[in-house]
Amino acid sequence: MAVELEVLGWDNGYGYEKFFTVTNSRKYREETLTEEEEKMGLTKEEKKMGIKKCRFPSMHLEVTAAGSLSISFAHKYSYDKMNLMFKDKEYLIGNYSIQQERGIKNYNQFKYKDDTEVVKLCAGLALMFPIDEKIIIKNLIIGTSLRTLQKNYIKEAIDTYKNKRIEFTYPAQIATGEIRRKNVEVIIENVQFIPQGIGTVHDIIFTIDGRLEERQDNINLFEQRYGIIDIGTNTVDGFIREGFNTHMQGSEFFMNYGVSDVYKNAARKLNLEHKYNQIELLHLSGKEYIFNYGNNIYFIDAVMEEYELFAENLYSMTIDPWNRYLETVQVIILAGGCASLVKNSLAKKFSPIPIYVPTDPQFSNARGYYKYGSFLSRSEG
Repeated sequence: MAVELEVLGWDNGYGYEKFFTVTNSRKYREETLTEEEEKMGLTKEEKKMGIKKCRFPSMHLEVTAAGSLSISFAHKYSYDKMNLMFKDKEYLIGNYSIQQERGIKNYNQFKYKDDTEVVKLCAGLALMFPIDEKIIIKNLIIGTSLRTLQKNYIKEAIDTYKNKRIEFTYPAQIATGEIRRKNVEVIIENVQFIPQGIGTVHDIIFTIDGRLEERQDNINLFEQRYGIIDIGTNTVDGFIREGFNTHMQGSEFFMNYGVSDVYKNAARKLNLEHKYNQIELLHLSGKEYIFNYGNNIYFIDAVMEEYELFAENLYSMTIDPWNRYLETVQVIILAGGCASLVKNSLAKKFSPIPIYVPTDPQFSNARGYYKYGSFLSRSEG
C-alpha cells in the first residue's frame, strides 16, 4: 500500500525525534488508540482528528558483527524494538539502542547530512505508517538551530532531502507469526528548513489546517512583542520578535548547553555518570528511581536541583541581548519538552512578564512545522 502526505513536520532534535502529520483516512480516525500510538505521544482526541505523530529518543547503534545470539531482525518492529537496514547497514534506534547500553546521540551541528538522521526519519515513518510500502512526502518541513541558520548550510540540508528517493528495510510480522523483511520506499518532493523556535510561533498562530487560530486567551502574537526560548537537549536558542515576522535585531542568543547536561550533572552527583541517558528517559516517563547493582536509586532531588541551576544559567544568558527589550516584551514563550520544568523558576526571574508554555510543548516545533506547511499549501492552492 502507498500513502501520500501533503506535509510532514520533523523536529530532528538532539534528544528526541518528533514527527507530526495528519491523515484524511476515515478508518484511521475511527480506530481505537493503540498502546504503540500512546507510547509515541498520541492521544484519543488527536487520533479522532486524523493526527499522526511520534517521538522517540534520538539515539542509534550501528549493528556490527553479531554474536552467537543475534538480535538482528529477531523481533517485530515496534516502538521498543526499532531495527532497520539502510544502505546495507543495520541500526537499532531509540529505546532499543538504549537497552543495549551502547546507544549514542549525534551531537554534530550539521547532523542533517548524516545517514544516522536519514535512518531516524525512516524509523519514524515506519512507526506511523506500519502497513505502507511506499510513502510520498510532498512537503517536508524541518527545523534548524540558530547556529546553523546560514544560507550555505540550509542549501546543503535541502539538497540532502529534496527530490530524493530513500529505501529501507525493517522486520515485519506476517500472518503466520514469522518475521519477514519489509521493504519501504520513501519519496520526498519539497523541503523547507526554518528556525526551531519559529515552529512554536506557527504552532500558536495557526490551526491544524493552516488557518489563523482564533484564540480565547491573551496570546495575540500578531500584535505583541514576545520572547521565544527554545529549550533543547544540547542547545538553547532565544530571540525576540514583534508580530508575525519582525525580528528584533541583536536579540538572538545561543546556549551550547541543554537538558542533557542537566541529567549528566545529576548522574554525576549520584556516581552514575554512564547512566545519564537512562535517568533522562526514566524521568521524562514519570519515574523516580533507577535500578543499578541491585539497588533502586532515587534521582528526583538531584535532577530538580540541576534544573534550578539550569534556569539560572538560562536567565543569565538573556541579560545582555534582551535587556533593552524587556520593558516592552509582553510575553515569553517557552518551547521544548522540558519547558514546564523551568517555567516556575523563569517566571520568578522575568516577573512581571508572563511565561507561556504551549500545550504538549515537546511537539510544539514539529506541530508548528506541520501547520506552517499546511498554511503554505493553502496559500498556494
